[in-house]
Amino acid sequence: MSDGTTAEATKTNEALRSAFKDFWTLTPVEFLSSSEFNKIVSSGDTKYAAFLAYDGEHTLTMQRLDGISGPVIHEKSFHFDHFDLALSLITGPYKDSPVATISFANKNIMSGDLLFAIQQISRLVNASLNDIKGLAYYDHKKNIEFVKTKTLLIPREFLKEKDVEKLKDKYEFPFKVVSLNEMNEFVIAKDEQYIYPKIIWSIQHKAYGWLTIYAKDGSITSFMAFGGIHTASEQSADEVIKAGDLKYIVSGMAQGINNKYK
Repeated sequence: MSDGTTAEATKTNEALRSAFKDFWTLTPVEFLSSSEFNKIVSSGDTKYAAFLAYDGEHTLTMQRLDGISGPVIHEKSFHFDHFDLALSLITGPYKDSPVATISFANKNIMSGDLLFAIQQISRLVNASLNDIKGLAYYDHKKNIEFVKTKTLLIPREFLKEKDVEKLKDKYEFPFKVVSLNEMNEFVIAKDEQYIYPKIIWSIQHKAYGWLTIYAKDGSITSFMAFGGIHTASEQSADEVIKAGDLKYIVSGMAQGINNKYK
């Protein structure tokens, strides 16, 4: 837990407690100060699993070969900086074995981001334990109909001003333009009126992924993949979203292509 005394630190700690209370049902949970947490990690106490946060970088290289086996005639690397939150088993002093990881495209993590990560990891672990997979885990056709009944929160920071002006022409279902801070408040409140966007790095797709999430329970309601190693070598995640892309949230073909859970 955060040892800070600011309003944001308090909000973050409250969000963590609320998330575990509402979504984590598998094991007992202990909320520890930084010093207590570090003591367990350094001792390597294997009776614990822990939520660990760290910065990372993912590099993918695309090569074009002359023929089947080479030589290489063109090579391009794609670099992606990310912030990860992982559920890991403690296996020894400063050693861990990740069970599930959420990779954020944004490094300025807010309390709603931590709630999202805990919701997702809880859902993934429960699905694995109960053999929930395929359409039982993610049904894009049902999701499309669900999305149409909810209001999509759109952070101003994700779009250029010219794209904000185009929204009414590009997305015919309910939406609300807000700031990231305003969206965070709706997420923390688990407001059932809203779905909201989250940009992640998708290991499955090897691309930026733009999810829409149901604020009430953290369920994923759509997924769109953008680019991966076929984009520019250096690219900010928030540059991949355009107003015209919103139509793909409710496109059966687009969601079907992006669905990796079949």
